[in-house]
Amino acid sequence: MAIAVTDFDRDQKRYFEEDLQYVDPRHPTAQAFVAPKLDWICTQIPEVESVLDVGAGNGTFTHYWAQRVARVEGIERSRALISKSPCASILREGDAYSLPYKDNAFDVVFESNLLHHVSEPERVVQEMRRVAKRFVICLEPNRNNPPMFLFSLLHSAERAGLKFCRRYLNRMLNATGVSIRHSTSVGMITQHRTPPALLPFLKLFDFHQPFGMYTIAIGEK
Repeated sequence: MAIAVTDFDRDQKRYFEEDLQYVDPRHPTAQAFVAPKLDWICTQIPEVESVLDVGAGNGTFTHYWAQRVARVEGIERSRALISKSPCASILREGDAYSLPYKDNAFDVVFESNLLHHVSEPERVVQEMRRVAKRFVICLEPNRNNPPMFLFSLLHSAERAGLKFCRRYLNRMLNATGVSIRHSTSVGMITQHRTPPALLPFLKLFDFHQPFGMYTIAIGEK
């Protein structure tokens, strides 16, 4: 069924085409953001052979998934972000509402910071579930973290992040028929905006806690 494109979705697409303040995935800030989260995810699920990264951006997670898993692909709607990726060869332009894959095509279907940028996040999770053979993994902002709450409040394109917390994300996955295997809140390092000079200090607080900046939910079909 075709999904109507809303003004919200159009505004979000424009935001990502124009506001490209993304660091290279190989930058120390991106590495410090990604590595602990993937380390934890990979300890919570059995070894897998294929991963789809939905809303991959410039490949911040795709780049590191590809170092761990044999088959990795990414879907991203912004051509500008794909063009700036060091792993552009495994990224393709596409719509998270209608993933161009058959049912059960990947062991893991993963997204990071996508759901709060779409008007119908449950529809995206349903599509992720369809394409996943076993695991649906979502990573979103945690509104219970004060700096994240303030960031989401002040930036209109990020304001839908004010809905997201561990309980909200778990409920969303459950509502689409995905059982929660594990979920947590973690981190004090942002994806693109943490100055490298602060990384050694912030790593001291980069552990699992209710007020971590991000929530990760690992769902299982």
